[in-house]
Amino acid sequence: MKHVSTPNAATLQLCNSKCPKPSKSLIFLMITPPYLSISQVINPAISPDLMISIGAGTYTNVKNTGIYMAKCPDCPMKIVIAMCWDGDNPGISTYVPTTPTTGVLEVLPLPAGSNDPDIVIGRSGEKGMVVFENGPGVYYMGFDNIIGGGNLHWSGLSGVLTSDGNHPNIDKPYDCEESFPEEIAVVYKDNSSGHDLYYRLGTLSTNFGPANMVPLFNGLRTYSASRFHPDINYIKNPSLSKDELNFTFVGEEVTSPGSFQIDVNVVLLDLLSTISPIFSNPLPLNPPFEKVRPRIEGLGFGFNFDYFVTAGVANSVVHGNQSGWNTLSSPLSGINEMPAIATTGDYHDVIWSTTHISSFSDIIGRGIWYDMNIPPIPPNNPINFATYFKEVNEAPTIGWPNKLYPSISGNCGFDWEYAICWWSEDNNLHFKIANAQANPHYIVQNPTGLPETISKQNAEIVLAKDEILIQKNDYVIYNTLGQRIGTYEGLNIKQGLLLLKPGMYVVSAKNKETQKTNTQKIIVY
Repeated sequence: MKHVSTPNAATLQLCNSKCPKPSKSLIFLMITPPYLSISQVINPAISPDLMISIGAGTYTNVKNTGIYMAKCPDCPMKIVIAMCWDGDNPGISTYVPTTPTTGVLEVLPLPAGSNDPDIVIGRSGEKGMVVFENGPGVYYMGFDNIIGGGNLHWSGLSGVLTSDGNHPNIDKPYDCEESFPEEIAVVYKDNSSGHDLYYRLGTLSTNFGPANMVPLFNGLRTYSASRFHPDINYIKNPSLSKDELNFTFVGEEVTSPGSFQIDVNVVLLDLLSTISPIFSNPLPLNPPFEKVRPRIEGLGFGFNFDYFVTAGVANSVVHGNQSGWNTLSSPLSGINEMPAIATTGDYHDVIWSTTHISSFSDIIGRGIWYDMNIPPIPPNNPINFATYFKEVNEAPTIGWPNKLYPSISGNCGFDWEYAICWWSEDNNLHFKIANAQANPHYIVQNPTGLPETISKQNAEIVLAKDEILIQKNDYVIYNTLGQRIGTYEGLNIKQGLLLLKPGMYVVSAKNKETQKTNTQKIIVY
């Protein structure tokens, strides 16, 4: 891989997925088969697929990807993205978009033989951490950059998590404002010490602390010390007395030998924390378990659903929370597998590979959110699953090549709320940035005209860019008890927001032309 050492050298001329020229022997595969007959709504992607086009040139035999997006107030589009992958040319990449289709991209190689990496990056994109397998061991390495992208390099911070283990995953606590820019936590399976799951706490500037075993007892069930395929969600919210690690895994219950299931265990890091909701419904599994790799995510604003789990089981994608499980891929046919999940405020999306659209694997997504149209807002309101599905890949790339191993990260961004990456069998790594709620397409579009997070100091600047759209709406602001605070027409919403105390609110925007109402959460700080 090529290490781009200066901002000028790292300025990427992005191409979409149509740029690579297929070999003559593959031309017949490029014919996209027609869409299958489907009854459910599948909304096509509009924004282009981007590609990591520097580094190793091609990326072969990739089996795992990872992605993390963070705020970067001094970057051109206020976000920074970090990605990672394994295969024959494992590595990491940072990306700072300057426009929706261009940006500064840099690549660093991971040690040869590295496998199953996961990555986080801190506020402003100056520090990050990647964890990965290499040989029998599990390792971590820190990396540094500069604001706006440039001079990506290893920081020298590195170490061994275990000399014999696998499947590490890493997470940062996130509350939409990056209040915890340094703190991180990692989980992994340790085969050298009890053959079970362990976690460590650390920061982006220090080594990890001591290993702690993920408790075998979760309040309802006790598991054998041989759990596997873990994932971690770090929730830290002092104002709500939440400081916890949420783990999902595949495990064998002690009272039912041979009975395996997906479950969740919560570790309270602050003894003063309120008791977290219990994951009361584990999902029974039948072997094989290789592709059953549950993923967990959540932001923990104190609502009824603190965390959400997804997994690929028997050609279907399932979604679980404290209340139960749903088959998220229903009624899609074909193979649906390898899902990933990300949260942005009260919304979250699950994306996965499906053969439903064509005879090849394409990536599709489905949104989930709280019903906030009728006060009061959560915890009393139900969770909703979108009736439609969202294509991640732009239309010209539907079909061959197969698109596999997707990852997604959420950010509560002003415009860009998701970052998505995947590997294709054209031996390239692809990615895109996207908007979350309201619009079913993976493209920037905000029908309320308002960001999800807004500072009172820069309210005028943030809102000015959408004045035309804002003028078309009538707005109603509710507090977290569902009480109406004020009603505003068009641009008067600016003054209404400036009068709000710091906190969380729900804003309903009714378009005066279409009479359509869109509702979203807003955090004022």
